[in-house]
Amino acid sequence: MSAVAPRRGGAYRIVRAVLGSELRQLVRDRRALFSAVLLPALLYPLMFLSQDKLEELSRDTLAAREVSIALDLARADGSIAQRFRDLLLQRTPIALFDVDAEPLTLLAEVIPKDPELDRERIRDTVVELIGGSGHLLVTAEPDEVVRTRTSFHLYFDVKDDSAREAKERAESAIAELEDELAETLRTELLGTDPARGLHITSVDVASAEDASGAALGKLLPLIAILILMTGGSYAALAIFAGERESGTLETLLVQPVLAEHIAWGKFLAVLATALVTLAVNFASMFFCLAQGLGQLPDLEGGGGVSALRILSGFVYLPGAVLLCAVLCLVCGRARTFREGQMTIFPVMLAALVPTSIAMIPSVEMDVLLAMVPMAGPALALRDALRGDLRLIPLLAMILSHVGWAWLALSHVANILDAEKILGTKDTEAELAQRHTVSRHAIRWGFIAVLVNYILGSMLTGWRFELGTVLVFWVMVPALIVLVATGTARRTKEPWVRELGIAMPRWRYVIGAMLLAPGLARLALWFLPLQQELLPMPEGALEGSELIAGIAALGTWKLLFLLALSPGIMEELLFRGALMSGMKRDLSPAKTVLWQAFLFAAIHASIYRIVPTFTLGALFAVIALRSRSVIPAIIVHVGYDAIMVLAATGRLEWLGSAPSGHLAWLILPGLALCVLPAGAAESQARDVRPSPLDSPT
Repeated sequence: MSAVAPRRGGAYRIVRAVLGSELRQLVRDRRALFSAVLLPALLYPLMFLSQDKLEELSRDTLAAREVSIALDLARADGSIAQRFRDLLLQRTPIALFDVDAEPLTLLAEVIPKDPELDRERIRDTVVELIGGSGHLLVTAEPDEVVRTRTSFHLYFDVKDDSAREAKERAESAIAELEDELAETLRTELLGTDPARGLHITSVDVASAEDASGAALGKLLPLIAILILMTGGSYAALAIFAGERESGTLETLLVQPVLAEHIAWGKFLAVLATALVTLAVNFASMFFCLAQGLGQLPDLEGGGGVSALRILSGFVYLPGAVLLCAVLCLVCGRARTFREGQMTIFPVMLAALVPTSIAMIPSVEMDVLLAMVPMAGPALALRDALRGDLRLIPLLAMILSHVGWAWLALSHVANILDAEKILGTKDTEAELAQRHTVSRHAIRWGFIAVLVNYILGSMLTGWRFELGTVLVFWVMVPALIVLVATGTARRTKEPWVRELGIAMPRWRYVIGAMLLAPGLARLALWFLPLQQELLPMPEGALEGSELIAGIAALGTWKLLFLLALSPGIMEELLFRGALMSGMKRDLSPAKTVLWQAFLFAAIHASIYRIVPTFTLGALFAVIALRSRSVIPAIIVHVGYDAIMVLAATGRLEWLGSAPSGHLAWLILPGLALCVLPAGAAESQARDVRPSPLDSPT
């Protein structure tokens, strides 16, 4: 069956039709709609009231509970003992009785120095002294160091609620007694306390609205995630996994419409449901707070946030858009409704972790944090509620999250396109449409980043030299083999071929040799500029034992560890095994961007992310042009070698003014490595043109 794609002018009509159809389907399921959207909002008054009642009941129950305290005050000063007893009796209901705690004193002189055995013997002795009805034992004696002081010892069982309550009452009586004695001694010695002139009083000059907004800003992003997940997952599961399971999705896909229009219509239905859920629940929550039915932690009296600041919460909309796009993506991939349900919880965790950064008051929203998925909207909402939202980070957050959402929706459209392929087996066309091979490579790329963060950091931190050798010649080769064999299993080709080890033409080798010194000199020029745009904290590397150890290495050992090893192994991993899988069913541009992103991520430095990403993209273009990983290895090894030698003071002339001419070597190097091969050259090699020569 073939279908004619509709004209672009009808895109709005198609999206609107799909949106209306999906919303009508969602509204028909009234029971699920009520449970996911309306029921949580109706429960807020009940939850707030029950929270207050439970807290009040707990406090009243413990305060009304009679506690029994055993006292041994015979060795304490008589006036202190009597005053302590009087203060305890004020904390009713309470029962006091005297015991002789001499067995505890004798026990301390004979017990061995075994903490567990000591604790067991002390517990048995205390239980014997206070009996079955006692909750706490209090002993008092002159302090061993300052004899005019009195030391109190409280023995209790933390598992017993009554024992904890008795301990709190005894501690409050001791604290009150201590204040009385301190005031009496100061008056006797000094008359009046001279230190009172230095008393500090903190005054919070923030308005009630600012204080309430700051408190709400720490909690509302987390609450928003939970509410959006409730409404959004209900809709996404129903219109993707549910329709696929019931067979109605296939009926929609055979229509002569573009998959991207279907994806947009379904996404808007999910977004509308999630936003309605968010609005209804927030309205119920703020109504309860305004009526004094309850309060959120750190928000006394329900807060005093104005309606204008509450409306400024719309800055969180890009976060809702991204979250709903991700829900469409994960539910769109699910074969069954149950499979889709299993993916919701990991998505919620992945959203909650970066969102929790808003609870840290010391974290300020900057351009980089604004672009982090879900962290940027959370910080923007927090800053908007407390009245100090800045324009530039806000714009960065909006643009980046719209971009993330668009990327997720483009994958949803690809998934729907794959559904149109007839046949029940995984044909080559279906594999390409589903991006099966590239998804495998990208997944392994993230695994490599995670393994390097955990295992690589442990190995290099354990012993730098041996750890570095193990990382580059054991850990990374293992990852290379795993990635390449997985790709080879899907493409039915030898796994060694997936590494891209082939002899390139000499133009690429010469170009790579010219690029290395030119890039190194350009990097030295870029470092001061980077320090202005994204400054590294002062003293971050000064005095570091690792830096000192690297500088002390011999030249050949230094080059082997920090130039030859990473240059070879990182290229075989990124421009070999990983890129070989990505380029199977991704465009050259997406292939370059994905592996450059993973290459920058594995280096784990936010301060080097721009130059590392740029180098990764350049190495990828060279490998695609030359159809070999060898030129990229040459550039990588040469660049790292020059930079390492310059950083350790072994190429001091590289930073001088005359060496600036080396940067011009980039131009012939790029001409030889990046410019397309001529037709005569391609025919002479009798090979297909490079992927970058293709119009797609």
